[in-house]
Amino acid sequence: MLLFTPDDPQNTSRLFRFLREVNEKHGLDLESYQDLYQWSISNIDLFWSDVWDNTRIIGNKGDHVVDTQATPAKNPSWFPDSAINFAENLLSNRSPNIIAIVQVCKLCADV
Repeated sequence: MLLFTPDDPQNTSRLFRFLREVNEKHGLDLESYQDLYQWSISNIDLFWSDVWDNTRIIGNKGDHVVDTQATPAKNPSWFPDSAINFAENLLSNRSPNIIAIVQVCKLCADV
């Protein structure tokens, strides 16, 4: 039983927007989720580099994503040259009208 089916997934879903961006960037003609999946497992470094860019991670991605020759059992490092600030990324899309974090410092409360 399907819980939800979008009216026009080809034009309204983030997945298909991402698929079109991948096609344009790499000169591909992927048409479906399955096509994107097959391409992603054959080109893991390109795929995950594109995911980094598409999700707008703030930081330095570095030049190397992952060793594509390493087997999963070797557990290769991912984005070993990257540098990000977790808090900056966590708070980058917050609403200017909503308080995201409140901290009370016992030492500061007496001031």
